[in-house]
Amino acid sequence: MEKVVKKTLGYAKPKDNEPFTHIIFTADEYTKNENDLSNLRDNIKWLEKEYDRRVAVYKASAEDKIAEIIAQANERIAAVQAEMNKHKQKAEDFENANKNLIRVATERANAQRGLTPKKQHIGYVFLNIDQYIYNCECHVSGFVYSRRTRSVSICVP
Repeated sequence: MEKVVKKTLGYAKPKDNEPFTHIIFTADEYTKNENDLSNLRDNIKWLEKEYDRRVAVYKASAEDKIAEIIAQANERIAAVQAEMNKHKQKAEDFENANKNLIRVATERANAQRGLTPKKQHIGYVFLNIDQYIYNCECHVSGFVYSRRTRSVSICVP
């Protein structure tokens, strides 16, 4: 290996403080360097492939763990929702039971005081029914119609 400086008419050895511009290798050194470079390039390619393979393995592992965590979370959510629905049903049952108890207690208290609900029936109360006969004659184009009617007295509560 020889360090040289490029001149207009070729190469020369550099002077004491002059930096070199080129390196001249022997044939054996050149082939050795080329082989080393080729080996390094191959090593880089192998490392890139190994890196990609490991990244794929880590991604697959991460996706598996994510799926496992999601499955566990869904199981927990389902368990909590089932528990919540059970408690909601219990609360509704207690609320209905409480409403029924209040209704029964109110009815019992009113019965003891002799109170009845304001409206035990729907509709009208008939005070009396009298029959009256009315004779009504209608003259329509020469014909005579007579009609009998009945009256009812009604009291609205």
